Amino acid sequence: MERLVDCIRVPCPYAAHGCDATPAYHGQESHRQVCPHAPCHCPGDSCGFIGSRAALLEHFAGAHNWPCTTMVRAGEEFSIRLHDGFNFFLLADHDRRGDGEQAATTGSVPCRLFLLNVMQERLGRAISVICIHPHTSGAAANGAQQLPLTQCELVFSRFRDRSSCRSHYQWSVFRVVCTDLSNGLPNPEGCFQFLVPNAVLGVGDHKNSIQVKARIIN
Repeated sequence: MERLVDCIRVPCPYAAHGCDATPAYHGQESHRQVCPHAPCHCPGDSCGFIGSRAALLEHFAGAHNWPCTTMVRAGEEFSIRLHDGFNFFLLADHDRRGDGEQAATTGSVPCRLFLLNVMQERLGRAISVICIHPHTSGAAANGAQQLPLTQCELVFSRFRDRSSCRSHYQWSVFRVVCTDLSNGLPNPEGCFQFLVPNAVLGVGDHKNSIQVKARIIN
């Protein structure tokens, strides 16, 4: 009887989003909770696009022309220029797969997708970091999957500038919020805000962008 049950295969619930797996009937729910093709939502206003993280990445570039830095390595510091609004980077998890999750992939490398949102505030630019992850709703609902703690390190510095501030350096390490964006962007008050003061922002071509160094820590 057990062999008979194991022989009953069903398509993945996310087959429409590119998954060709056919798990056993009794393992369908377990597969659903870790399927890398599970959909996330586009954060754009009035945009109803829903798709896998790989599809989202193509949508961001094709439909919105949002900047994306690809194949950043987990645990390594990288430099990124952020523009007002949405910026993205794709993190290659070469050494991280101990949580049992099937990650989105580029080729054979598991990846995670991050959103860096830059907002103009009265005193400067506020940067928030979000991990776009398809399984946050299920984890919160039934505790079946505990998402790993993800932290981000951000560094901003400016030296020997012509402004009144001769030298400025700020550094923060904070926890990253994970969401599938099904309810829109998280409340900013629930996310860490990395605030870069107006007094130290660039001028001219760099007035509306910020050069920072970042690192994802798990």
